[in-house]
Amino acid sequence: MSEEILTLQEVANYLKVDKKTVYRMVKSRQLPAFKVRNQWRFKKNAIDKWIEFNNISVTNSANDKVEIPIIGRVSAGSPILAEEYIEGTLTVDKSMVRQTEGVFALRIKGKSMVDAGIKDGDFVIIQQQPQVNQGEIAVVLIDNEATVKRVYREKDTIRLQPENESMPPIIIDPKEKDISIIGKIKGIIRKM
Repeated sequence: MSEEILTLQEVANYLKVDKKTVYRMVKSRQLPAFKVRNQWRFKKNAIDKWIEFNNISVTNSANDKVEIPIIGRVSAGSPILAEEYIEGTLTVDKSMVRQTEGVFALRIKGKSMVDAGIKDGDFVIIQQQPQVNQGEIAVVLIDNEATVKRVYREKDTIRLQPENESMPPIIIDPKEKDISIIGKIKGIIRKM
């Protein structure tokens, strides 16, 4: 009875990691391996035993995750100058974002939305869209300055309402200032 032998790439695919990770694991003697003609080889049943022994799940694949761009930071306080540049990516569960087109993350700076659970340093996931419903939390651009607030359309003005009792709302007259909705907040991620 022959035993299934795997290559480094096959083990990487099986474990859902890259080849460099498998190589580092072999070099640090975490994975059972042997060499054939100067190439690392693995016994599939030994890898399966290693997975079982270490209680590792290989069913939660990278396909359950998506990467979205982090585009600068936005104020949850007084509006700050909107600097749109990609400073990295954020890996999130697919269940948080159904589609990735027009979705991005911003880092929060300020405390005006703390009562909505949005704190200084959090990442907010935004679905880019030009309008939001009354009272929804959105990223709003006011004369090239961005802020996160609840949006209320009132008679001739737009009220940007913070979620912090110690802060007053921002009342905008669209005839006097350029205002636009960048997108709706879809989720919050807090890095510990």
